[in-house]
Amino acid sequence: MKTRLLFMLLFTTVSTFTFAQTTLIPDSNFEQALIDLGIDSDGVINGEVLTADVEDVLSLEVQENSISDLTGIEDFSSLQDLYCFGNQLTNLNISQNSVLALLWCYENQLTTLNVTQNTLLTELNIRSNQFSSLDVTQNSFLTYLNISSNQFNTLDVTQNLLLTTLVVTYNQFSSLDVTHNTSLTTLRLTSNQFASIDISQNINLTWLTASINQFASIDLSQNLALVSLSIIENQLTSIDVSENAELQGLVCDNNLITNIDLSQNTLLQTVRCEGNQLTSLNIKNGNSNGIISFHTINNPNLDCIQVDADVVDNIPANWDYDAGVSFSNDCEYLGVNDNELSEISIYPNPTNDKLFAAIGDTDTIQSLQLFSVTGKLLLDSNLTEIDVSNLPTGMYLLKIQTDKGLSVKKVIKK
Repeated sequence: MKTRLLFMLLFTTVSTFTFAQTTLIPDSNFEQALIDLGIDSDGVINGEVLTADVEDVLSLEVQENSISDLTGIEDFSSLQDLYCFGNQLTNLNISQNSVLALLWCYENQLTTLNVTQNTLLTELNIRSNQFSSLDVTQNSFLTYLNISSNQFNTLDVTQNLLLTTLVVTYNQFSSLDVTHNTSLTTLRLTSNQFASIDISQNINLTWLTASINQFASIDLSQNLALVSLSIIENQLTSIDVSENAELQGLVCDNNLITNIDLSQNTLLQTVRCEGNQLTSLNIKNGNSNGIISFHTINNPNLDCIQVDADVVDNIPANWDYDAGVSFSNDCEYLGVNDNELSEISIYPNPTNDKLFAAIGDTDTIQSLQLFSVTGKLLLDSNLTEIDVSNLPTGMYLLKIQTDKGLSVKKVIKK
């Protein structure tokens, strides 16, 4: 009988101990968050929580709670999603969370993170911390990686073949190998020190931001799925998007570009190329009126922008361009070099009725055509004079065709 009673007492003690197993939670803000989420069943801040309360938790959202210590997270053995961003963490140990698939720990004070044991990880966001290195070579299921606003200058993503989004903005990269990441659809490189990058293998790329770097050129010929390109503040002198038929947005402010031909980009909705050295811009793509955001100011050498015929006299009011720029269905006549022509004189200029053209004795004037500054043909004559008396006061463009070529002169109607 005594033996039986002793056995029952021992069994009860062991069962009670097992049932009452606890996990230490030294950070009171972390424990309060668990109470608020209904995870800590006793509802009292006492530095611990029943292990049974946490071991089956699948998703944990403890972001922005002033937490500085996540000790205890190791007993969340079933945890798949952890949101702990916007806290005060300086250390994070997730080596025991073997089924973790999503970790968003951005905006903390972390300097290191070991994710080599988290082989099921698919999303990792560590932006705005103090990292300079990260080993993701064991995370072969990773599809999303954001390491922006840290101190990286190197990163090996050659093993992350399923990666679709990679964000490395505001770091210190000068090179990055993404040739293995053929699943990439989004690549953001802004504010680094890139002078070049090989994206020829990234044929699924739809979104590329590469602003504030040192690119002098970029090859987009293989990125046929590209929808959006932002490459502000580089050293580009030219850009070729003729193969990017899916392109909807081009933003290339503050470069050194002289010529942009968008005639093959029929889906364009945004064109922004302020602060370049443009002398030629062609948006005559069969759908010029589909461009809802257009900005080309601070291109002092750009006189004419080529557009579809139905847009010439219907330039949207919200388009932003330099004063004096004209729009035409054919800007060729504004780009003619007349150095090889004999001296042509136009008189009187300004005029209020007739305008006369004279040329050297060895050349012949074949026709005169008068255009509005928007490129609309107003008058056409095969003589050496043209009557402008019925036109409103303003500036016009006179195209003079000779047997040696053509020239364009600005004329004023009084």
